[in-house]
Amino acid sequence: MPWDSDIDVHVSEGSMEFMASYYNMTIHTVHTTHAPQGKNYMLEVNPKYTNPSPGDHLNTIDARWIDMLSGVFIDITAVHPKRSHPGIMYCKDGHRYRIWFYARFM
Repeated sequence: MPWDSDIDVHVSEGSMEFMASYYNMTIHTVHTTHAPQGKNYMLEVNPKYTNPSPGDHLNTIDARWIDMLSGVFIDITAVHPKRSHPGIMYCKDGHRYRIWFYARFM
């Protein structure tokens, strides 16, 4: 299959650094109408998140949001500006993204 069966999200380098600094290995309880007693989730940040190289094949996922009951998780990967190509962001898995708001935020 050309895809995997989980959910992937991307965050900025700054957001990943913030999560690693303040929320790594923290447990969050979320209350919903389907789980009024709450469900526990853990944010786990890979210590190798600071290495943006796509060559590190063992560390392509920077963080995970993990359901502590089922073990189901959401992969979280940081996107980095490609300094040699303004307006392009990339992540460790080789994906490239063109951003239309580059001039306003970079």
